[in-house]
Amino acid sequence: MRRRTTASALAAVALFTGLSVGQPPAPPKAIDPTDALIQKALANDPDVQVARAKLALAEAEVAKARQASVTRVITLRDTVEQQRQAVGRLVEKLSFVEKAAKQGGASREDLLVVQEQVASARAALERAEIELRLLTGDGPKAAAGAGTGLRIHIPPLGPLPPDQDPEVIRMLTEMIGQGLVRKGPSGLIPDRIRSALDVKVRLGNKGDGISLDAAMEVFKREAGLDVSIRPTPSPMPRIVLAGEELPVGAWFQMFQDHGGQRDGFAFYVREYGLLVAYRQTAPPDAMTLTEFWRARPVAAPQPAAKRVDFAHDNLPAVLKAKAGGAIAILLPVKRADVESAKATSDNPSVEAFVIGSTGDTAAILIRSDRPGTARVSWAVTDQAGRRFAKDGQPVEFE
Repeated sequence: MRRRTTASALAAVALFTGLSVGQPPAPPKAIDPTDALIQKALANDPDVQVARAKLALAEAEVAKARQASVTRVITLRDTVEQQRQAVGRLVEKLSFVEKAAKQGGASREDLLVVQEQVASARAALERAEIELRLLTGDGPKAAAGAGTGLRIHIPPLGPLPPDQDPEVIRMLTEMIGQGLVRKGPSGLIPDRIRSALDVKVRLGNKGDGISLDAAMEVFKREAGLDVSIRPTPSPMPRIVLAGEELPVGAWFQMFQDHGGQRDGFAFYVREYGLLVAYRQTAPPDAMTLTEFWRARPVAAPQPAAKRVDFAHDNLPAVLKAKAGGAIAILLPVKRADVESAKATSDNPSVEAFVIGSTGDTAAILIRSDRPGTARVSWAVTDQAGRRFAKDGQPVEFE
């Protein structure tokens, strides 16, 4: 009775699961022949292999760049720390020499030497800090481009290499004008400050001491710098002159560097004039006078001169183009089929050389950055033995 019950249960299970007792398992599903063909094609296709090689090369370049960036950051961090320590030591030395000079224990020459050492150390520190901020994305470039999502479209370069193509140069200039370089404050007063910073003036004779108020009178009279300074710094250190003639911007740096404090005051350029503030309490968007002085305004891009094309079998008596542009003499042969090529010019300011043009057509390229005339000669031979030559072709750039 128990055996019959067991057999009935097994039969029920078999019916429920759709399996027959004693039936062999189903054979594995056959591989789709189309998938197999696709896998073989991907493994042997030259384009896919080239793409994989490019990907591997790009990954290697990324790893190389990451390593160089890490090394540069560590080096700059150590440089900044060393410069900070050097500035601190020199400031302490300057304080000691100033006290000694007041008591007659040090000469003015000794004081000037230490003052110059402090100024040089602070300038080196500022350069290292700016470079580190730019590298880590915390500098002016990051602030200018934050949230802009700048997209760059570069069309085919044609015959010219990137560093000579006028169209690429124009676009890069426009990119700079769109904010990749911090321009600083602009307006009537900032522009007046900028125009005065490069003017060289003499504040007095060697050994004289001068205050900022007296220096501002000289700046106003000789450099046209008539702007307000807020708040009026007091007390402001006096500087000892060596009889030199310096730009107005350098004189401001000297007053700033002689503040005698490691985290002392600095001059900032604002729309209303000059602000004197401690670095820790200055407005976060304020640009120091030194940064403003270094940030030259970007000139408006000039329209690029165009290239003028001529067929080799239909040349005019004189080839003409605008200065800054180029002349291309197109040859009915591919650049890859050129066996030998030579192009010369009798004017050093007019360049002539053989290039690959649009559509891989060989061409003689003649270019000049300034007006002038020349006689250009060339000789090109392809692998089939065809020769394209000209001796003393007149060229004129207007």
